[in-house]
Amino acid sequence: MLLQAQTHNSTFIFRDKPVYKTATVAMTGIQNPKILSFGCSVGDEIATIKAFFPDSEVFACDIDEYVLGVAQKSAGHMATVFKSNVENIETHGPFDLIIASAVLCRNPANQVVEKFPFSQFHEMVSILDDQLASNGLLIITNASYRFADTAVAERYSIVRSDIMVPMNFVDVFAPDGTPFLIQKNVSSRKAYCQGPAFTLKDDEEIGDCMFKKDGGQLSVQDLIYLSPVPESFVEHCVFERSLSELKSSEKLESLIDVKVRHRLGVDIISGLKGYAEQYSWPSTVNSSKVHFRPETWHLLE
Repeated sequence: MLLQAQTHNSTFIFRDKPVYKTATVAMTGIQNPKILSFGCSVGDEIATIKAFFPDSEVFACDIDEYVLGVAQKSAGHMATVFKSNVENIETHGPFDLIIASAVLCRNPANQVVEKFPFSQFHEMVSILDDQLASNGLLIITNASYRFADTAVAERYSIVRSDIMVPMNFVDVFAPDGTPFLIQKNVSSRKAYCQGPAFTLKDDEEIGDCMFKKDGGQLSVQDLIYLSPVPESFVEHCVFERSLSELKSSEKLESLIDVKVRHRLGVDIISGLKGYAEQYSWPSTVNSSKVHFRPETWHLLE
């Protein structure tokens, strides 16, 4: 049975671009993929999918009749839009890619254990797993629970890239309802504090949202590099700041103190201005180290 966990229908076109860019590489070799937007809201995600996968056959479902009507009117010519229930999903499946973006969550997280317990999350993930083709991709962003805690997770490997950074904006819980990550506001920025249930195998695990159904036992695939810094980049100046330097109206116990470093400059071969961006934070698995994400290149033009 499918229940509505997320009570907000907020969406916008080209949301989660790094995730889509990574998916296009991870799905190399799959021709004319069948893609399901699970919880499509008013249809912006349909247009995003068609932009990144122009040869795809798109299916989109939602449990809310009103947003389905809007999606059908604005994006129905790009996708098969239908009411979200198990029977309809089975009718149109299996799929090569299933996207559940800010759907399997309750935000704000008040009464999440009562209104959206882990058992319901697990049931919905299992339904999607049943309709995902072998070697297909499952993308789950902004979820109240972790995919790794489900029984089906062992059928998947983890897909990561240099441009996909932790992007959740909801609180995350362990299966028993104990907080895993607690969302805080720091000068209008989202920050996370470690909850009592927080534990990771490696520092990159905090941002995992893409999984390939290949029987991988949650092994990690080789990192996909999509935006390396050009060797011809010349740095002019550096701007960096950590979350702990900003003022917060909330108590920040066990803050994951993310620092963002921007090296501003120019690619002297192309003449294009841009910046090299790098995220880092004190390692959550080795307190004596700092974890650095790969540096990525961004154009100003």
